[in-house]
Amino acid sequence: MQITTYRSKNAKPELAWLAVLMNDGGMPVGIRFMGSSEAYVIAEARSWIKEQRPLKPFERDIPVAQYRTYKASKSSGIAPIKSESGPGRGQGFVGKVWMWHAGLDKRLRVPASEVDQLELDGWVRKGPRG
Repeated sequence: MQITTYRSKNAKPELAWLAVLMNDGGMPVGIRFMGSSEAYVIAEARSWIKEQRPLKPFERDIPVAQYRTYKASKSSGIAPIKSESGPGRGQGFVGKVWMWHAGLDKRLRVPASEVDQLELDGWVRKGPRG
């Protein structure tokens, strides 16, 4: 991380200096420190960086080439919740479509293979709330 400092002539004297943390690509991280002297804001920024070093990096700081490996390692060993009565949580909705009938004012969730037949009977594709 890099520290960039700015001085304002218009600010109150106790807030005249601003330190902004930049990532290695030169983009601001969004963390700022304000104070009365440049030395003070740099010391505050360095102190904050020193406290944050033990933390894991953000996913956006991981190089793109390593991202898929990192993402896979985070999710390894996590399986969908399975019940005794059927497939994993949410798996019953895979491949299904919401249909709505204006005359009946009724909604159904049906397999995609049945959509063409229902459209002939006056049903239209529409979401669960809309």
